[in-house]
Formats: sequence, structure tokens, C-alpha cells
Amino acid sequence: MLDFIQELFLVKVDNQAKYKLIFSVHRHPNLGVMVHPYVVEYTSLNTLSLTYQKLFSGNATHYTKLTSEELDLIKILDPLMVEHLIKKFSPVQKIRPKEFFRKHFTSELRDQIIRPYIEKHLLQFLDSLGSKEQVLYEADDINPAAIPIAINTNFTKVLFHFRRNENGTSYFVTLKHDDDRIPFMKQGAVMLTTQKARMIVHGRLYKFYDFVDGKKLAVFLHKKYVHVKPESERTYYSKFVRSLMETAPVFAQGFEIETLKEDAKPILVLSKKEKRYGFDFLLKYSNKEFKYSPNKLFHVAYEWKENEPYFKKYRRSTIWEENRVKALYKLDLKWESDSLFSLSDGTLMEALTWIRQHRELLEAGHFELGSSLKKAYSFETASINYEIKDKIDWFDLNVIITIGEFKIPFKRIVKAIKQDQTEIELPNGELFVFPKEWFALGKALIGAKSNANTFSVKKYQVDILGFIKSDKIKQHLTKLVNIKKETPHTKFNGTLRSYQVEGLSWLMFLRNNRFGGILADDMGLGKTVQTLAFIQKLKYQQEWHNEYPRFLLVAPTSLLYNWKQEAAVFTPDLSVHLHAGPKRLKDLSDLKKIDVLVTSYGLVRNDALLFEGKLFEVIMLDESQNIKNHTAKTTQYINSLNADCRVALTGTPIENTVKDLWSQMNFLNKGLLGSLRSFEDNYVKSIEKKNDKEKADELQKRIKPFLLRRTKAEVASDLPPVSENIIYCELSSEQKEQYEEVKSAYRNSILEVVEKEGLSQSKFSILQGLSKLRQLANHPKLVDKDYKGTSGKHLVLLEKISTAISDNHKVLVFSQFVSYLKIIEKDLIARNIDFFALTGSTPKEKRAQLVADFQEQESPKVFLISLKAGGTGFNLTSADYVFIVDPWWNPAAEAQARDRTHRIGQTQAVFSYKFISVDTIEEKIVSLQQKKQRFSKDIIVSENNVLANLDINELQFLLA
Repeated sequence: MLDFIQELFLVKVDNQAKYKLIFSVHRHPNLGVMVHPYVVEYTSLNTLSLTYQKLFSGNATHYTKLTSEELDLIKILDPLMVEHLIKKFSPVQKIRPKEFFRKHFTSELRDQIIRPYIEKHLLQFLDSLGSKEQVLYEADDINPAAIPIAINTNFTKVLFHFRRNENGTSYFVTLKHDDDRIPFMKQGAVMLTTQKARMIVHGRLYKFYDFVDGKKLAVFLHKKYVHVKPESERTYYSKFVRSLMETAPVFAQGFEIETLKEDAKPILVLSKKEKRYGFDFLLKYSNKEFKYSPNKLFHVAYEWKENEPYFKKYRRSTIWEENRVKALYKLDLKWESDSLFSLSDGTLMEALTWIRQHRELLEAGHFELGSSLKKAYSFETASINYEIKDKIDWFDLNVIITIGEFKIPFKRIVKAIKQDQTEIELPNGELFVFPKEWFALGKALIGAKSNANTFSVKKYQVDILGFIKSDKIKQHLTKLVNIKKETPHTKFNGTLRSYQVEGLSWLMFLRNNRFGGILADDMGLGKTVQTLAFIQKLKYQQEWHNEYPRFLLVAPTSLLYNWKQEAAVFTPDLSVHLHAGPKRLKDLSDLKKIDVLVTSYGLVRNDALLFEGKLFEVIMLDESQNIKNHTAKTTQYINSLNADCRVALTGTPIENTVKDLWSQMNFLNKGLLGSLRSFEDNYVKSIEKKNDKEKADELQKRIKPFLLRRTKAEVASDLPPVSENIIYCELSSEQKEQYEEVKSAYRNSILEVVEKEGLSQSKFSILQGLSKLRQLANHPKLVDKDYKGTSGKHLVLLEKISTAISDNHKVLVFSQFVSYLKIIEKDLIARNIDFFALTGSTPKEKRAQLVADFQEQESPKVFLISLKAGGTGFNLTSADYVFIVDPWWNPAAEAQARDRTHRIGQTQAVFSYKFISVDTIEEKIVSLQQKKQRFSKDIIVSENNVLANLDINELQFLLA
């Protein structure tokens, strides 16, 4: 390294002197023949002196007389500086050259790795150098420009000679340049490169054709011939002479070489090289088969007979062979190495698919087809025949595969795919590898009901139908895309917006095709009014003869009266009955003249016998995320209901996890998303754990016909803006002290429980501890009734409420904790501020009255609402301020609260404020919300629950 530094900073030739750039050939004791650039100063006699400077790109610019072309040549040789080579190939960085060559250098490293790298750069240099005169020199011990080297521009011929007699075979070579024979054996010749042979002899650089192996020439640098003893001749002629004869002129004495000209035939042989499948391209001349190589001059056949070598040299039909190769290139085969041609991924499936696709064309081109694989694979092309019978809401599908003379039921293929197999054995013993396109259909049919070879495919199973080539299926899928535009019935009392008309059309499409679907419009866009228009249109479309209501609507208890009121406004001709309260009916036949029966999720479960066996035309689930838990009793009872059409309404189809979507779709279109286990394996794990965008896109495409979602930004541009803000609140000193004390205690206890019982078994303890910290962040009185201090957030909240109403704004105040709303109530009374309050204990009738009064009356201007009771279903557009007192695990719930006022009908700008206590769990909840809002946005543009998939690192983050 010191030598390198000296070279860098010590300039031995003055830039003002007369000098010349030369390239010096010398031999490195470890690395072999090298070339390095120098500037050499002239003497007063205009000859080159012994004053010189070794160059590289870093110091060459000092010499301003050098041209840009010369600088480029110097740069090509930079990688061949010993220091650079050591840096590239040493396993240890920052090592001295002597230490590298002593500890890490081996002849194998040189010959197999370093020397090919050096020769690659030397050949690049020589090609760029061209035939420039008097710039290339051979060095001696003291002078880098000792011997000038002339450069020959044309190629030198190599002649290989073999002379055989009873004593064995002698082998030597001769060189011929133009008409001159060039002696080089024991002449001090230098082999500069071997892969493309370049040799220096007596001050001249000779180059050879690319097929000449320089290593075969290097053998004779220090000897005149090679002698092969009789006992080694047979192997020698087989392995060495035959291959040499294919690429170079050979002169023989003592054995026969017959040169022939024959017609050729192309052969493709299915082969495997290492782990890649492809085709060996062989040429058949006479009865001999030869591997293709563009570097051959001849195809050579060899045999040893009567104790003598015998060779047949077939002249290559070069143009004919290359035309065959071009034909293979046009069919997307690429030459790799040796004689192997392959496709991009090199799989057996790809190779067989290719040969089936092009078999007729290849045979028309007189290609013979074969295989060198141990197993016999069928090259036959398979055809698929579909038999389809149209049923009411499904197709009976029979699929037969024809492979040559054999007919195979597709059920056998599906079974093999289910077992992760890619091939079947045919009756003739050959193996048939499935084409790639079979797998999608095969996997899709794994969960389909089947009888013998007949599969029952639901008409909503677009993922299966899309794979079936049938005019009947094509027409059906076309209908799925082209949804007929509908208009509301003339008795509809109101005007639907354009996107709401599209929603009505989509709902009618579901009913007409006996499908189920989710109307998942953004909150506040009128899912209720679209549904009422849908029910009304169906009422007059055809008669209904059952002795009970035609339509069943299931909603959260808090929304039952809201549905009845909305129906009275928009569809007064619909008769609506609320099945709720202690005096509810025992028999649906008492409701013969009722159109719509409205009830709650809990009553479907409690009054299961009332609904058992009944067939409704349409069942509608409002806030359908209520059946997101597929194991819940309520969900199971809901799934047992019967209807020609099922509709779900929700702004948040995915509330906690992607599995929420499966549970709802399982009610709407059973089987669409397969079994829960397969859905978890195919989608949930990939999307939630691996953030797999492709899987999310695949799921989105699968459910797209059966989920309609429009956002406010897309369809309600006339809505006034909503401003979302965060108000950060400092804890009071007493509050902070109590918070830190409880946090430390809970952190230790919770982490101990998790360590002992595992994360999944500790969810209750975790939720209990985290909820207590959230309550403390609101007001310590929520956990300690004797607390006498203040709350920082509480004081800020009261101040903001006072300011808002003094500026004549109406305010919605949301909290998840009813007990905290009670504290707010007490302080509002103390300040003479009127308010309404709505919680889970508020009677149903009173809820509707409170909402109506708040909408219509000037006062009170404050509405305190609990999350569970008032997060959905209410229209409170008279308010323009929303205070979200505590951040909720599910950010979608915050959006629902905000959308009580930011919805159709709102004319004022809406201001939403989220109150966050600084340095508490609330800040960390917001951080995790942002981190986890990923997968559902890729599927249906919804939000997800922070607690879902909580891991130990995130738990520690919350408790830090």
C-alpha cells in the first residue's frame, strides 16, 4: 500500500518535459502477464529514457498533453492495478499486498477467478487500442519500454499436427501468418490472453480466431511437442483430438480422417441441465447425431477400430443450421450453453407447454422430437370439453379432458391439484404435466360441490366462471358487467342523487340474479334511502303470496325507530312493522299485510322459532359488521335465515380484520370466498401479516361485483368541507402522578401475564389494563371516585364547549365512557349550559325524539353521546362541531361519530376535534392507528382496529 501512495503523490516526469504514453507488458510473479500505462520522458537524442511515471486515472490528468482518447485507454486498465485487484478479491479489506499473496492467494483463485477477470479487461484494452503503432512495449527488469511491439491487424492461423506410429502419437502446432511460418516454441513468446488467444512473439502481437483455445498454444511455449504413449491414445483421441478437430484445422499422419458432405436433419430432445429444463438441439448427419454449437467448423464422429482411431468429419451445413436456430429463436427459445435451448423460467411445465403449442409446426419443419429424461412425459396436446346445464341460481358443470386417445374427468385433475401434484399418469404409462392455465380452474373448483364429475357452481362465483370457455357463461358474465339502469317507483317521495340511482340499479341487479351484496357507501351518503327505494320498487314489480312480510330488515336496536321514520318520509306506501319490545308478536302470519318487518340482531337470536323455515324475498342487514364474528350465536342464527336475495349495509365492512369480510360474504353468497380456513391461508395471513398487495388486489377483484362502495370525495362533492384537528392536552400534576403510578403497575403485571400465558390468552387482562390507562387520560375520577384533583383534558374540553356555544355553534360530544359523560353533565349543569344526552340506557322512543328536537330546536346546542349508542344511524346535521373526547381503538368508529353531522343535508363546514392527553397511551393509540391502516384500504377503502393482531412489541410500545 505504501508503494501505491508513493506512486500517487510522487511525480517522476515533469509535465513540461517531452514525454510519450506507452503501455508496458510485464509478468507479475503471482498474477501472470499484465499491461500497465506509463509516461516515459525523451532523452536529448529523442529516444526514450529510463525516466518514467506509472499512470492510472487518478494521476494521468496531471499530464495535460495526453488526449481524451489516451485517458480512456488508461481508465480501462485501472481495474488491473494490483491494489484494485486485491481490494476486489480479498476476503479481508485493508490488507497489504504481501500479506494477501501470503495468506489468501491460491493458484485456483488465480486461474478460475482473477485471471479471467484480468483477461476480460486486457481484451477490452486491446480492442480499443486497435493497431496504434509504437505504443505497446515489452518490459525488462528496469525498463518498461525495453522492446517495442508491433500489432498485427489480421488473424494468424493455427495448424495442429498429429503423427502416429508404433511408439504412440506426437502432437505439435505451427503458426502461419500470411505466408510466413512463425516459430514460437522456446522463443520467449508471451501468452497475453487465452480465452481469445493473443500472443507476443519476437516483438509482434498475434491474434487468433475466437475458436482457438490459447491454453492449447501455451502448452508449447516451453516445449516443441507433446508425446502420447500407446496405452493412453484411445482416451486421448476420444477426449482431446475429436473436439479439437471440430474447431481447428488438423493435419494427421498414421491414422485416417474422412471428410464428408451429407444432408442434415434437426432433432429436439427434452433435457435437464442442472435444475433447468430445455431442449438439446441435435443435428443428424447420415446416422450420426451431433450437438449444435455455433463455434464448430465440423461435426466429427470418432470410433476406435482395429486398434486405430478413425474419424469422420461432416462439413457443417452452416446456413441451413443457422436457419433452424433462427426458427427456434422466433418460437422464443434461447441458446444457453453447450447445445441447450430453453425458455425464460426453465421449468418442466413451461418446456412441455411450449412443445405442445408448437408441435405441429416443428414436425412440419421436419424436427424429430425426443427426450433424455428418466421419466416418460407425454407431448400430447390436451383439449377441454365443457357440458353446462343452467339451473335456477347455479350451473351444473361437467368437464372432460381429452389427451390423445384418453378421456380424463377433470375431477381427477382437481384432486391432484388439491394434493399439490402437477401431473397424472396416463393409461399408457406416460406422465402428463398440467398446463399452467388448469391450476386456476382446478384450485377454484376444490371447494365446489360435486357429484361424480359434475360440479355445482353458483352463478355469483365469478372467479370460477371466468375460467370456463362457454358462450352461456360468457353471456352470464356480460350481464354481470352491464347492470341495467333503474329508476325509483313513481310513489317514491323524494329525489335520488345520480349515485343513489346507480345504487338502486345495483341492488335490483342483485335481486334479479339472486345474488347477495354489500352496499358499503361511505357513512352519510344515504344507504337507508337507497334501500327503501329498492324495497318499494320490488313491492310493485311482482306479487308476493306468502302469509307473512315480504322483506326482513335486521338492524341494531338503536336504529329500529330510525328505519320506521325514514320509511314514513320517503316511502309512506310501505307498511313497516317493528318487531321489538315485550309485546312483540308470536306468529308472523299475524302480519299478512305488512311489507317490511324490522327487528334487531338480538331478537333474531331470541325469537329464532318465529323466523325458522320462513322464506323472505329480501333480507337486509343494517350495520352488517354486527355479524363479523362468525362463531357468535347471533351470526349463526342470521345465517340460518332464508331469502331469495340478501343485502348488507355498512360503511365499515372490515372493522377489525379481513375475516370480518368473510363472515359477511358467507351470509350473502355462501361459498364465494371458500371455507374460512382456506380464506385465512389464501388471504388473511398474506394481507395482514405480509402486506401482500397482490393478494389484496386478487381479493378485491373477487368481491368487486358484490360490493358497492362510493366515498364522499367521489360522489358528494357538494358537501361542505370537514376539518379534522387534534387538541393536545397536558395532564394536571395530580393526574400525571396517578397515571404514571398505575402505568408502572399495569406494565409489570400485564407483561408477566403475557410471558406466562401467551399473548392470545391474555387479551382480557391487556384490554382491562389499557382501558384503565385511557380512563385516567380522560379524568382520574373514572377509576378513583375519591380523586379530588383536576384533569387537564377535562378543563380544556369544558373551555372549548363554552367557546363553541358562545359563537352560536352546535356541538356533538362523543366518548366511549358513559361514566365520563356523567362527569361532563355535572360540570355543564354547574355552568348553566343546557344539553341533551344519549347513552345505551336511553329508551328507544326517547332517542328518536332527542334527535328530532336537536335538529329542529335552537337550543340546547350541546349533545353528549356515547359511542355504542350513537355512533351509527343518526342524522345530526344541525351540528357543525364534533368533539371526540377519547381516541378509540377502531378509527372507523371515530369516522362514524364525525359522520353523524358530515353527511347529505349538511350545509355548514364541519370542524372535528380529537382531544389527546400528551405523554399517555392516547398518543400511542393514534400512532398505531396510522401504522395499521393498511390492508383494508387495498380491499374496500375502510379502516381497521388497532387491537386486531396486536403483537408483543406493540403492547410494550403502548405501555412504555
